Amino acid sequence: METKTNLLSEARSLWNKYHNSLRRLEGRTKEIQAIQEAREGIQTEVELGERPLQESLDIEQDLVEARIAYIEARYEKVFSLVRLLSLKNENLFDLKG
Repeated sequence: METKTNLLSEARSLWNKYHNSLRRLEGRTKEIQAIQEAREGIQTEVELGERPLQESLDIEQDLVEARIAYIEARYEKVFSLVRLLSLKNENLFDLKG
């Protein structure tokens, strides 16, 4: 009985992580799009001499960091889903044994 309770608890936790990662992926996608739009404007202003080159470099760094955060959220999504599916298989084997 305790094993079943532990499996259910872990399954709930993984399900929540999976759904949280979906929300984070959506947010990160919007963040990347916003940074890319801002980057275009900043680069134009740098080319016209209205902004220093450092601002262009800063926005590029922001874009890199946003992409890294997107990849991390995608990893968490895949990992939690794979682990959830493996729990399902573990549970099936436990019930047969």
